[in-house]
Amino acid sequence: MDWLQPVIIVLIFWGSLYFYLKSRQSRQLSYLRRYIFHSSIKQKYPHLTNEQTHLVLRALRDYFWMNNHAKCNMVSMPSQVEDDVAEISRILLYRLNQPIKLSD
Repeated sequence: MDWLQPVIIVLIFWGSLYFYLKSRQSRQLSYLRRYIFHSSIKQKYPHLTNEQTHLVLRALRDYFWMNNHAKCNMVSMPSQVEDDVAEISRILLYRLNQPIKLSD
């Protein structure tokens, strides 16, 4: 019975930590939903329309959301994803243009 008390304490600790981290993530997402990004992007890129600026800021919000859900995993910026998709497409197109060799 002496082992029961430390086990209960450890379970309470881990349970409290789990609920704390879940509530923290929820608070972060709530803050992100309400946050209003500064529109300084218009000063740096004056050629962007209001709709394009809105899309850029929406993509940034989505990026932060993905980072929040990824926990400790790395999340690439969308431009990196586009580069990777383009590279895969080039490899696939190259292979499609190569003659198929059938082994007997």
